[in-house]
Amino acid sequence: MRAYKSDGYKLAIAIIILLTLTALMGSTNVMAKEQATSYSEPLLLSDNALTYIVNEHMDVLPDSNREWSLTDIQTTELQSKFQPANGKSAFGYAASSYWIRLKVENQSTSEQWEISLINPLMDKIQVFAPSIQGSTPYTDLKRQYPTYAINLPPGQAATLYIHCETWGSMIIPLRIAEQSTTYESVSIESLLYGLYYGMILLIIVYMFSIYITFRNPSYLYYILYIFCFSLAQFVWNGLARPIFQSGFLTEHMERSLMLSGPANTYDFFFIMSVGFGFLAIRKILVPQNYFPLMDFFCRWMIIICAVMVVGVFFFYSFGIAPYLIWFKMLINFMVPVVIIGCAWKGNSLAKYLSIAILPLLIIGGPSILLSFGLLPDNVLTHFGMQFGSATEFLIMSLVLYEHVSRLQKSQAKAQNDVVVRLENWNEALQKTVEDQTVSLKVTNNELIAAQQSRTRLLQNISHDIRSPLNYVQGGIQALMQKIVKQPEQQAKILGNVYDKVIDVNRFIDDFLQLSRQQGLQERQALQSVVFHEYMTAVFEELAIEIEYMGLHCDVIVETANLEARIVIDPRLLQRAIANLVSNACKFTPRGGTITLKAALGQKIGIIMVQDTGQGIAQEHLDHIFRRHYKAGEAQGSGLGLDIAKGIVERSGGEIWVESELEVGSRFYFTVPLAED
Repeated sequence: MRAYKSDGYKLAIAIIILLTLTALMGSTNVMAKEQATSYSEPLLLSDNALTYIVNEHMDVLPDSNREWSLTDIQTTELQSKFQPANGKSAFGYAASSYWIRLKVENQSTSEQWEISLINPLMDKIQVFAPSIQGSTPYTDLKRQYPTYAINLPPGQAATLYIHCETWGSMIIPLRIAEQSTTYESVSIESLLYGLYYGMILLIIVYMFSIYITFRNPSYLYYILYIFCFSLAQFVWNGLARPIFQSGFLTEHMERSLMLSGPANTYDFFFIMSVGFGFLAIRKILVPQNYFPLMDFFCRWMIIICAVMVVGVFFFYSFGIAPYLIWFKMLINFMVPVVIIGCAWKGNSLAKYLSIAILPLLIIGGPSILLSFGLLPDNVLTHFGMQFGSATEFLIMSLVLYEHVSRLQKSQAKAQNDVVVRLENWNEALQKTVEDQTVSLKVTNNELIAAQQSRTRLLQNISHDIRSPLNYVQGGIQALMQKIVKQPEQQAKILGNVYDKVIDVNRFIDDFLQLSRQQGLQERQALQSVVFHEYMTAVFEELAIEIEYMGLHCDVIVETANLEARIVIDPRLLQRAIANLVSNACKFTPRGGTITLKAALGQKIGIIMVQDTGQGIAQEHLDHIFRRHYKAGEAQGSGLGLDIAKGIVERSGGEIWVESELEVGSRFYFTVPLAED
């Protein structure tokens, strides 16, 4: 919980810093005062250009109290208060009413011109030309943007006064164009809008089909998010102007308790879309399972969006618009924070959504700065939100399509698994009787074979123990009856008796080890040991025994990685090596050499026991590890190599032998190295 609080504090500090910097930039921009001059340079209309951006030539006068009329602003006192715009088109929230003064001189051969305000969110606009038609305003042509036809004969000059009112951000990009050129630009924009809203409609239909299929409310919330955002863009693009101009909602700019103009209608649908967006994010990403702090933010943002929607609907004209823009910046900041936070905590779907949200932030961000007046009005700032949203919707649809495809594949796989499982069960049931019958037969045969093996084993035990015990008995009897009196002969007899006792003891150990393997009575006590250290210790211990038997011993431990480890039962593996050494010593004449070597291979350790004995014929090599198998006239129980093979295989390794007659034999086995 402390971690979540700490993260929350850091996030809150980051938000405060971001908003403070933006406020400072916005306030500096909005409150900056230009040095007053009487007039900007007049706009000269010529035949060389058919379209003009007039912001370089206009003067502006804020009317914060909305109290001046056309007659008032023509007085000498107010005329001196006009300031040059110097190309600026966005004035933020400094005032809700502005007067624009523009001097135009027509030096072209055309007298039909149109002046347009490329901002459909302007709640009220009036255009006057006192020198042409007195105090009567021009009539709006009711197009996508506020557009007015001006008849200005060639060679004539006129001063235009434009009055703009809005409770939203004051954005005044003005354009004067020869009348014939405006139709071409309108048709191109209509085509682009048709493509944009056609794509939105297809996405909504597709998402609705997904909702019908899965009945997941997250897809319904996402549909409502797209729908409300599209309505906001519908207002932003001016396509809703006929509704506002019809008088259905409002006829004049008054303080209404309902949606009274395009500015607050745009903000109403925009904030509503964000609320549905947070609902969709919370349902799709399920942040409470990954990052509870992000779930906390989501819930609060949903509540705040609901409150702000009510405020915009009823109280927009009471001056909440400047504060609303801060909330819009906050929600544009919180959406990626929530998504990236869930992705950081391991939500795989959030990683893809992080990619989808970036275009909206990067491309749509300038539109937010335009509202503050921090950026000029241009294609990127005016249509950035649309470009960004279109990219986001497209990527998001592809991500959700992939998500749905995975769900469908998982469902299909689950169904196939059920079918396959039922078929397997059916086949298993059909084979049960046959398997049980075969199993009983096999078990019966194994019992017979075990009984036979046990009988042979007892016979071998009787033979293998009786022979050395007879020798021990005879030797002790000779010593007791003092048949042998010479000390050298007595020492020799005692040595041979000792060797026979060792043989009997080793045979009993082999027999016990074999019984444990057969009965699975012995569990491996696995340990992780360092390969180099373990093999060195085992080899050094066996080398002492080898040299005691009158043989030479060479110990070689080659390991490039001194830290390599193996997971084994140290006692059992040492027993396997000891059996191989015992077998090698048995067939090596005195003075011969036993070589003990260990090395590292590819993910395995390799151990070799080599002797210089008589070797093993090729026909015996395939059977050398069989129980009780003895090559030629070999002595012993025939259990040692079988036991060694069992221990190696239980350790996960392999064992094999190479031999040459009159040269010697080499026994190899492997053990797997432990993973890092």
